[in-house]
Amino acid sequence: MLNVLKTLEYEGHITVADSVFIPAKTQFIADKLMIEAFGKLHPEIETVMKSLLRTYAGILDNNVFINEKVIAKICRLPYEKVNKDLQFLQAYKIIQYTQQKETPQIYFNYNRAAASVLHINKEQYFKRKQQFELRVEAMLQYLKTKSKCRSQIISNYFDAGFVKLCESCDNCLSQKNIELTAEEFKQIETRILKLVAINPTTVKEILPHFIKTKKEKFWKVLLFLQDERILHINQTGEIVSIKK
Repeated sequence: MLNVLKTLEYEGHITVADSVFIPAKTQFIADKLMIEAFGKLHPEIETVMKSLLRTYAGILDNNVFINEKVIAKICRLPYEKVNKDLQFLQAYKIIQYTQQKETPQIYFNYNRAAASVLHINKEQYFKRKQQFELRVEAMLQYLKTKSKCRSQIISNYFDAGFVKLCESCDNCLSQKNIELTAEEFKQIETRILKLVAINPTTVKEILPHFIKTKKEKFWKVLLFLQDERILHINQTGEIVSIKK
């Protein structure tokens, strides 16, 4: 239901306002003689009627905002009783009463049209759908990734540039616990630098050269080289050697 409303909003047919507070509004629509007669006939609600007339100037001529809680306090009545009395007065056409609203509201930007004549731009619709799927996929990858720093993943997603390892996320902490000898580190480092020196390449293209190496160790070395500004992963995902 919400997706349908959002689609109609994107197309400009409606406007959806989330959690809008609209106070209650009331106006006396009966004449003074009828109001007086009705009050005598129903003395149990006369207190609420008098409170409305005395508290809100212009309520006989205009639709004014009211506060049921204030009326309940003035009349020394429960809020539920005041609300019920107002609805009773509306049922007998003494007042016009619109209850307060705190839920999302829908506004038609144009005259309400039949569903058969509504136009939906399919190209834009599928484009938004694709963008949504890409966002979901990015979130899933964020959850599934076990080797890269969470802060760096977020930074890359928002194209915020290079950020250092946070060293406090679950992935960074797990990387610290990976046993990697100095000899292993040197071998992986040398191979990475050699591959990158030939041509800028992506992580996906480099990984096949490290089939016999645990991915965790590969990532630990790669992240170290990136953190030390020896390598850099550019916006296209390519690993580039930084010349010093």
